[in-house]
Amino acid sequence: MKKKITKLNLLLVMTTAALFMGACAKSESKQDPTLLAFLLQNPSVPTPGQGYCLTAISLVNSCVGGTNTNQYVSPNDYCNNAKFQTEAFAKAVSARVRELNCDQPQSKYTFGSAAIGSTTANGVTTYTGGFSAAFQAANDTI
Repeated sequence: MKKKITKLNLLLVMTTAALFMGACAKSESKQDPTLLAFLLQNPSVPTPGQGYCLTAISLVNSCVGGTNTNQYVSPNDYCNNAKFQTEAFAKAVSARVRELNCDQPQSKYTFGSAAIGSTTANGVTTYTGGFSAAFQAANDTI
């Protein structure tokens, strides 16, 4: 009888924890459609480097509060480029997301282009947005 009560208690605790975690995981922000589009357009399994880049772009997009798909940063613009397929790039973006406190609506960019802020002149790309240091460091490698 004691084993049945213990198993029942364990099941009850696990169920409660699962419900609590599910409630915490719900977000009021909209889903980022750009990652799904990238995976559909590139049907092969992403390489580990592309995985780093997809993670970084997803984090950048968590700081974009636009309402249309075209307002996000597109992984197609970066994740097929080896310069942006590094763990260092993903870590730099992650650190910047923490600094910007992007879970607050007032900390979000309206457009992905503002978050990155890239300009190209004479074949040289310069980044000036909130994530400029991460993108510039990646762009300057290789």
